[in-house]
Amino acid sequence: AVSHLSFNVSKGEIVALIGPNGAGKTTVFNCVTRFYTHYTGQITYYDEKNVMHNLSDHSVTDIVKLGIARTFQNIELIPDLSIIDNVIVGAHKFIKTSVFEHIIKTPRMIKQEKELYAKALSILEFLNIDKIKDAYVMGLPYGILKKVELARALITDPSLLILDEPAAGLNDLETEELSNIVLKLKNERHMTVLLIEHDMRFVMNMSDHVCAISFGKFLAYDKPNQIKNNIDVQEAY
Repeated sequence: AVSHLSFNVSKGEIVALIGPNGAGKTTVFNCVTRFYTHYTGQITYYDEKNVMHNLSDHSVTDIVKLGIARTFQNIELIPDLSIIDNVIVGAHKFIKTSVFEHIIKTPRMIKQEKELYAKALSILEFLNIDKIKDAYVMGLPYGILKKVELARALITDPSLLILDEPAAGLNDLETEELSNIVLKLKNERHMTVLLIEHDMRFVMNMSDHVCAISFGKFLAYDKPNQIKNNIDVQEAY
């Protein structure tokens, strides 16, 4: 699915991974986030303290603690929970209270729950969906669901945010709003963003660098304008 692919994502950048359908883009994301564990080669990540980690040494459930969070190509929300509860679910690896404390509702557990609720609410405000925080996810418009999934990733305070086709299924207005949100995450919250997207206008308008692949193989890594004029990339598309 992916063969001899190598590229870098520098801190504070927005990097887009592009390629035709079936190029292996989501496979790359699944390797980075340890959904796929059987591969040769090495994927390294420098955390906020500039400590290098070989991601193959970490489990899929511990990746988020390193500061890596992702969204999915197909929305993976819990339909029977409210918007804000779906967001809070994303912070489960950071909960410090025990199951027993939750059963008897200790003061420490209540304090932590209030803190998580406030944090989730502030993220929903940032995404402009706080007014419907108590609505159940089931049956909500697709554009809202995309924001909820993004909010769930953001509650983990990632330094590297991985977005798998964030603009898929969005109309032009929603896509423009998403573009502004991602730029704010980079410029105001100093996040590094790695994304997959088929909307080339979205990619070219906001990316610092673009990595193009085809059939799992590297084609080019350059600034958006150079990628746009690259013969190999044009042929692949």
